[in-house]
Amino acid sequence: MVRGLKYYLVEQGKCLPHQSRLILAPLPRGLGVAVLHFSIIINPILQREVRGRWRDNRSLWMVGALALLLNGWALFDLARPFSSGQNLAQRAHDLFGNLHLLQTLLIMMLAPALTATSIALERERGLLEGLQISALRPWQIIGGKWGGALLFALTIWLVTLPIIALSHAFGGINGPGWRDAAALQISTLICCAAIGICCSAWSSRAAIGLRISYGLTMFWGLSGFVAMIS
Repeated sequence: MVRGLKYYLVEQGKCLPHQSRLILAPLPRGLGVAVLHFSIIINPILQREVRGRWRDNRSLWMVGALALLLNGWALFDLARPFSSGQNLAQRAHDLFGNLHLLQTLLIMMLAPALTATSIALERERGLLEGLQISALRPWQIIGGKWGGALLFALTIWLVTLPIIALSHAFGGINGPGWRDAAALQISTLICCAAIGICCSAWSSRAAIGLRISYGLTMFWGLSGFVAMIS
């Protein structure tokens, strides 16, 4: 029965052959079948992207370093002596504003890098043809690559929640203000990741896709800044 379910997954494009063995091999029979049914719902490309990214020690070091850097900078900024006429609420408001600007710039630098090489790198390694002839549809391949990058970027975005909590506790930001800032940052993340994966799909080399995506992201950001100040 389990073998038949494995072949069903592979034939329907819900799971790659090596993934079907990984899902059921280390699990008991009943639990393996439950995980198998759950894996039908999840995109196999998304599973591969998330697992591969978090099994890389560089990703863990990146998230940890950013968390220490941003939270240490926030604590240092709050511990500075106050200037004349400045209170704790104003300091917390300035901290949130600087953090919002830094996060937005970081998103515009990181999101294209996560997606601009995803498909072009598969093409360079000769693995894209295997995905194209599989039962997976194009939207599943694109959605899995895009979703894996978004989940990793959202994890990095979440490490700044302690700073936001401090700013809120000290009266520097209210709920609607944080909601608007979060909506702006998440929409920026989605758009920059979409630019990167579009450039990756049309580029023959990963380096070319990365350069084009950064150029388009820079043009998009500068045009929005010019429109805001004009």
